[in-house]
Amino acid sequence: CAAGITAISHAAQSGHMTTVRILLRHRADPLARDNTGETSIDYARQVKYHEVASLLERVTNFDAAGFHALHHAARANDIAAIADLRDCGVSADLMTKGAAQSTALLLAAGCGHDAAVQLLLDRNASANTVDAEGHTPLMKAAGCGSMLCAKLLLQHKADSSLRTKTFFSKTALD
Repeated sequence: CAAGITAISHAAQSGHMTTVRILLRHRADPLARDNTGETSIDYARQVKYHEVASLLERVTNFDAAGFHALHHAARANDIAAIADLRDCGVSADLMTKGAAQSTALLLAAGCGHDAAVQLLLDRNASANTVDAEGHTPLMKAAGCGSMLCAKLLLQHKADSSLRTKTFFSKTALD
């Protein structure tokens, strides 16, 4: 394209939400810059396609605490938002920024949100992901007393023998 504009920028500039979603699902980079330094978000804003710009911001932005919209959706058990973000190509294993280093599955399991845990596992979240201290989703589910979340995780090959990185080095069974 002229001036190095990407396909997703062109779709955003034209207001083609469906095309933007398809490109996101196929891992188009909404933050890729053209020869003038513009991103797809910039193009959508310039021509006032606010819905397209909002979607692009939602799939790329982290808040001041280091959480992405997917993390907030997991903590809130917002199944529709989780599904939409995954459909737009947001990784199920996206880590929070900052010291905690958590994923949506870790957050959902720690809250006992079985519907969110099921959806994330069905959408390829790793059952054995770990946070900065080595906690797994299975440990989080056990810690909050959610037997259903623990069962779902075990059905998806969660490893109950993994140990935390803390001084006490515990497993989910401890």
